[in-house]
Amino acid sequence: MAVGLVLGAMHLLDPPHLTQALLYAIFLPPLVFEAAIHLKFDDLRRDLWPILMLVVPGALLSTLVTAAVMILISTDFTRIVTITWPLGILFGAAVAATDPVAVVAIFKQLGAPRRHRLLIESESLLNDGTSIVVFIIIAL
Repeated sequence: MAVGLVLGAMHLLDPPHLTQALLYAIFLPPLVFEAAIHLKFDDLRRDLWPILMLVVPGALLSTLVTAAVMILISTDFTRIVTITWPLGILFGAAVAATDPVAVVAIFKQLGAPRRHRLLIESESLLNDGTSIVVFIIIAL
């Protein structure tokens, strides 16, 4: 991330043009569909309320905090264009989704109960979905 910030501040590279088609075709399918394939709907339905209580407030709060930090940082650096709230929220939604791969691997090594892995994987899947919805709403 630090290298990206330095390169961006030096304007050595043109920024990539992130389009909706590129996002939907390249980035989202491997993230969302891999988690969805391994979850059983009955398990998800059984623990839906605890999962939703983790996902919706957490994803929205993470998105807003990330946006606020990006806005504050952009006002301190004169070489960076000041980031507006919509742009900050777009960035926050893009990075708010969690990746449970390391946590699930540690759970397997420790022999954690299957339900704990299910909660983490389900939360991550719905977190991805929440971030996608926020991203699409703000992008419109």
